[in-house]
Amino acid sequence: MSINLNATDVIAGLGAAAWIPQIITWVYNAATKPVLTITPDRTVSIGYTLFGPIFNLRLSINVDKKDTLIDFIGVEIQHESGTKHTLEWTGMTEFFSEVKNSAGDNQIIQRDIVPISVKLSTLSLIERFFRFQDSSFIQRNKSELDKLMEQQQFMQNKSATYHDDFLSSKEVDDYIKFMRSNFYWQAGSYTASFLIRSPAPSKLKPCKYQFKLTQDNVDMLKKNLEEIKADIEYFIKKGDAQGFNGKPGNWRWVNVNLNKCD
Repeated sequence: MSINLNATDVIAGLGAAAWIPQIITWVYNAATKPVLTITPDRTVSIGYTLFGPIFNLRLSINVDKKDTLIDFIGVEIQHESGTKHTLEWTGMTEFFSEVKNSAGDNQIIQRDIVPISVKLSTLSLIERFFRFQDSSFIQRNKSELDKLMEQQQFMQNKSATYHDDFLSSKEVDDYIKFMRSNFYWQAGSYTASFLIRSPAPSKLKPCKYQFKLTQDNVDMLKKNLEEIKADIEYFIKKGDAQGFNGKPGNWRWVNVNLNKCD
């Protein structure tokens, strides 16, 4: 039995064959795509300061199949009422060892890092303490702080003893109202899901966690709203206002259990 191939058939066959290496590459890349697993500590620290809503905890991050780089970690939290917020990494602490100092006391060797990216290796996992802040609040807060600092500079240029007048100004009152309006912690149950971003295709194993805030927890955090003005006063008066011996705001935190959802 003979098979007659014309020029068109040959060209079509060669064209299809040319795709084979590309298809193999696609299949290989899909099979070897880095798979990340984020495992959080069982306790999360919840706060509200001049940096806004805060979500701090220790994480271990593991990658399988291939080394990769991540340039963003976030956490999406959702209250039982349905309201959602996304917080992004703004700082992390790496712990190295515990040593004894010259006085014989234990001292932890650590370093604080402003996150840009993290290289992950299949040979080892990383464990660090991560600090998360609300993504949308960061931008709005910058705008409000710019207005506040502009008024401070204006009043400072007019008088060296401007401090008390500034603290009673409309700009400070407006900023405190802004901070109050952005307090969103509520009593009830929350779910938390971690997010990652990588320059290369990567997969994060999906997993949800749950934590609860009691009304006592929320009331404790709301006390921080009364510390905002004290913190502003401290930062404009320290080393500048004669006879000032005030202290920065006494920020309260609540530590709650973080459990894996069933």
